[in-house]
Amino acid sequence: MSSDTSAAAPQSEPHSRGPQASSSFLRTIDRMSDTLAMVAAVAIAASVLLINYMVLVRLMGVSAGWEFELSIYLLFAATFIGSPYALKTGGHIGLDLLPWYLGGRSGALVCLSGALIGLAVCLFLGWEALGMTAKAFATSERSGSWWGPLQWPVKATFAIGMVSTTFQYIAEIARLLQTVRQ
Repeated sequence: MSSDTSAAAPQSEPHSRGPQASSSFLRTIDRMSDTLAMVAAVAIAASVLLINYMVLVRLMGVSAGWEFELSIYLLFAATFIGSPYALKTGGHIGLDLLPWYLGGRSGALVCLSGALIGLAVCLFLGWEALGMTAKAFATSERSGSWWGPLQWPVKATFAIGMVSTTFQYIAEIARLLQTVRQ
């Protein structure tokens, strides 16, 4: 089941719950999520090309190893950087039965409480990820592989993803509050 809250706002799509929020802050958050989704798509495409390159090179009898590690880092980055867009479009897993059954304002309140929990989790993870990134940067932490790339850029994608998902939760909560107030 997706986190579609159409029961709370049957007239709208998951990414536009309730009345259209006209706030420039909310539009900016939505544009940020759209931009990060494009970055995530590029990271996925690059990972696919890299894996194909790795297979081709191995068929020629050459093995490097950095390709596999980099493709994992790209997919990791895509997962977290694409998270705000998944939230915006209702792509995260959610339980929709209760909001659907309750409908209207009650359903929106259930969705709101779930969004507040999600916001708290993302705030915590974003804070921790920022700390991990800062520590990796300060210590020049490297991967344990023979290639040994710096780890702070990888950890930064986690931080960027969680902080931007936090902002997207704020936007979704603002939209849900508009629905609840009606």
